[in-house]
Amino acid sequence: MLAILVLAGSGTLPAAPGAPGSVDQAIRELGDEEFKKRTAAQEQLLAWGRENIEDGIERFYKVYRTHDDPEVRVRSRELLKELVVEKSAVDGEGYIGIMMREDAVPRPGGGIRRAVRVTAVIDDTPAQKAKLREGDLVLGIDDRDLAAEGSMEAFGAYVRSKKPADKVTLHVQRINQKLDIEVELMRRPNLPQNNLQLFGGELRMPPVEEQEESAFQAWLRKRLEEEKNGGR
Repeated sequence: MLAILVLAGSGTLPAAPGAPGSVDQAIRELGDEEFKKRTAAQEQLLAWGRENIEDGIERFYKVYRTHDDPEVRVRSRELLKELVVEKSAVDGEGYIGIMMREDAVPRPGGGIRRAVRVTAVIDDTPAQKAKLREGDLVLGIDDRDLAAEGSMEAFGAYVRSKKPADKVTLHVQRINQKLDIEVELMRRPNLPQNNLQLFGGELRMPPVEEQEESAFQAWLRKRLEEEKNGGR
């Protein structure tokens, strides 16, 4: 991550000796012959972009797609990716980090109900941090009972409706214990389940850098498709 600099205002970059005084000037300095100037301009643009994230994404995307200087395009892509990833961390869908199936289980007083069976807990996810276990039965989440058919789909949709850092409470049956387990969600990674990696018999998320690049590539594909269809 690049350093964050304090901004003087949303429309201009911070005034400092030798620093660019505007966004346009800073963009030009991304291609300066001096490495220090290129790096300083990129740091200042990142700080400005974080304070003006929508404008920053639009500006850096345009520069990345149209600028003549390859160095400027490379650095604007880095800036664009940084902002897209940071925005998705706030705006993305919630994620727990389990593999699951729907099970039919007996009710204590007789009869059958549905529940979500945890079939695997993925390393480095909220599920692992909350100490969920393979074999746990999720009977409900927050105030929602998962007794009806389609409980797995209902559970997944509810989690996806939440945001990263939201907290949910899972009502879990673990053998003969009933547990309420609070889970703080993370951002849903932009990776299909078959991209989870197996290490020593344990499922793990790919490295953060790989997840971020995948999320950025997905954003780029969507943006290009919108432009192709006249949406931008």
